[in-house]
Amino acid sequence: MSVSFSSHQNKCEAPSQSQTHTSPIFYRIICSLATDEDGISHTTYGIVAEGQDGATLDRIDDITLHKSSLETLVLKMNQNHLSLRHFRDVIEDFLV
Repeated sequence: MSVSFSSHQNKCEAPSQSQTHTSPIFYRIICSLATDEDGISHTTYGIVAEGQDGATLDRIDDITLHKSSLETLVLKMNQNHLSLRHFRDVIEDFLV
């Protein structure tokens, strides 16, 4: 079953977690509201990569409808100091 979403501006954002390591990249969960082809709104979750100054370096919206699955991934990404150059590859692998 294929569901297409029409993304809207971020309406909700997960509270930022405290950075407990010295990695220059910090990953956190973001959420957006999306509407499917039937007009039903859903909360979708993505990940943003931020630099030490809080600037957005990269972001991927609408990865999943299930926040809990991303929580584990983001924790591992931060604990292992994932390089920004591997960010999109990790998300691609997560989706397979």
